[in-house]
Amino acid sequence: MPARFVETVEEIMKPMQAFIATLTLPNGQIAFEEVRFYAQADLQKALDDLLVFQDRVCLIIPTGNSHRSQRIGGVLRTIREWSEFVLLLSDRVYGDFNAEALQGTQTNPGTVALADLLTTALTGQQLDNPRLCLEPGGGEPFHISNAEKAELPGRDCWSQTFRTPAGYQETPLGTVISQRHGQ
Repeated sequence: MPARFVETVEEIMKPMQAFIATLTLPNGQIAFEEVRFYAQADLQKALDDLLVFQDRVCLIIPTGNSHRSQRIGGVLRTIREWSEFVLLLSDRVYGDFNAEALQGTQTNPGTVALADLLTTALTGQQLDNPRLCLEPGGGEPFHISNAEKAELPGRDCWSQTFRTPAGYQETPLGTVISQRHGQ
């Protein structure tokens, strides 16, 4: 089998979604009631959807790939150094106390605890693919609301970046891509 990049949707995003959906809280409850992915182009839709989704939600958004290439004789070897994703997660606590949504209560874990749980669980995961190794990047809290939907409470959220090396591809120089896919 020729060398190839890891497929973003089939080999990273869908297994990541399935893995996150199995996470549980210390009390045995499922950590996230909703786990979905969105394209970067749909970021505004993802943020709008956060306002109406279930109480605990995690959205997976691919943010890009980083490549490095080297020409060796008549072959171009390209390494996909990183496939990067942002995980947007939130816990909703109804009422006027947004701090409780971030910090948690006796009945809700809170966004920070969910971020800690998710980061701990995903760090080092290979998602049944030896070419992957999930590494956390930066994470930070933020608040969203929608002035057009003032009747809906805003959400305190956490944005956590993850990345993974994602394979390599060797291409003989002058090869037409459509011909290579038939191999």
